[in-house]
Amino acid sequence: MPQNGVVPFQNETLNCTVRAVVKDGEPWFVAKDVCDALEIGNVSQAVSYLDEDEKSNIITNDIAQNGGRAPLIINESGLYSLILRSRKPEAKKFKKWVTAEVLPSIRKHGVYATGEKLEEMLADPDTMILTLQALKAEREKRKALEAKAAEDAPYAYFGRCVEVSEGCILIGEFAKILAQNGMETGQNRLFEYLRNEGIMGRHGNRHNVPAQEYIEAGYFRLTYRVIQRSDGSQQSKPTPYLTPRGQIWLMKRLGLTIENIPAA
Repeated sequence: MPQNGVVPFQNETLNCTVRAVVKDGEPWFVAKDVCDALEIGNVSQAVSYLDEDEKSNIITNDIAQNGGRAPLIINESGLYSLILRSRKPEAKKFKKWVTAEVLPSIRKHGVYATGEKLEEMLADPDTMILTLQALKAEREKRKALEAKAAEDAPYAYFGRCVEVSEGCILIGEFAKILAQNGMETGQNRLFEYLRNEGIMGRHGNRHNVPAQEYIEAGYFRLTYRVIQRSDGSQQSKPTPYLTPRGQIWLMKRLGLTIENIPAA
């Protein structure tokens, strides 16, 4: 690894170069490089959607001249989030390149060992033991990150719009999200699908009301409003909302996965 800790990785097929740096023993990537490779125009906006522990600034300006400002960098988890947001058709190829070549190259000697570290390991068995223990811990942490990235993939696809517990939305709003992400649908068509699948009722007071089993599963929440009839009587009318859990469940039921839809 170069003395300043910065490693440029170039892919001629994808026509991109991504610079990596080790920070606190973890690989970080220059956000601008990643966004350029994924054709994400606004770097600051893209990074703003990431969690606080997924983004940082590099202390020195050895990576690039950036108007005197420390360039934004993102960690492995943040990298996966940006890949999932990209609409570029080559995003999957970029992800495969990063996971199959870039990260293994950084980890070639385990815990990002420099030439000096390798010499130290060979000269001191205690150093080698500590380094191997650190390597084991790093691999376990990486597996946990990969598992979390896979679990969070649907959330990242929707821009984390349903990540909070209070994120219940109307069926029509969910239909808009689907339409914005490549599915030809609307509120009426989505209600029709839910009725045809037996998820919602079709007639009378059960019209467009979720079946009890789907409410108990936590997929829907009902609110009630009182309407005044022409004869002066009152009627309580339910309005169904999709819960965050229900949004992810319905997305999967509709066949919308990271594998078969354009990334957003």
